[in-house]
Amino acid sequence: MDASLARDLATAARAMADQPDLQATLDTICRQAVAAVGADACGLFLLRKGTAHAAALSDPVLRAAEQAQIEAGEGPCLDTLRLTRTVHVADLRDERRWPHWSPRMVELGWLSVLSVPLVEGDRTSGTLNLVARAPGGFTGEAVEAAHLFAEHAVLALAAARTATSLTEAVGARHVIGVAQGILMERYGLDVDRAFEALRRRSQDGNVKLRGVAEHVVEHRSLPGEDAVG
Repeated sequence: MDASLARDLATAARAMADQPDLQATLDTICRQAVAAVGADACGLFLLRKGTAHAAALSDPVLRAAEQAQIEAGEGPCLDTLRLTRTVHVADLRDERRWPHWSPRMVELGWLSVLSVPLVEGDRTSGTLNLVARAPGGFTGEAVEAAHLFAEHAVLALAAARTATSLTEAVGARHVIGVAQGILMERYGLDVDRAFEALRRRSQDGNVKLRGVAEHVVEHRSLPGEDAVG
């Protein structure tokens, strides 16, 4: 690996790891990808319930291009997600695989694209969609850099998701504990009965336990009740 590329990747890895939340990590991944690969812009696609969505953009000017890909239901990111392989197009003016999306990209002024999969374990969870305004915007060295960068991005993304899950879990436990205390104080319940009241209402109403607890904290009663039976 070229020494300068190694330094750039190390800098990018530190920047991606040093973010306060998941969205900040996603935004940083896009910005750092542009610098590391030499692109003009980057969009990050993630799968949510089987559907691709643009989770972050390095530049809002790219939004129309990414939205066009989703609306057309075709394009390099969708192919990358489906096939788990890199898609590189040197000149979209000559590209025929995506008859609706490619002309729209050319119209918007983006002529070359490099889509790299983000592979977590045995699944592709997203893609980096790097674009350039000039044809032939990505050399062989740029493609290699994109692959190496994607490996760092996956690690940063996994760490951010874990941190987010832990934060949400701690928050949920806290609000459930507060709700239990309210039910215990107001209705004379013990800890187990207070939790059972929350759990039963969660199941009966098909509402997450945290949602029931938040209602109790706000209204000082279970949803739909003024007293515990």
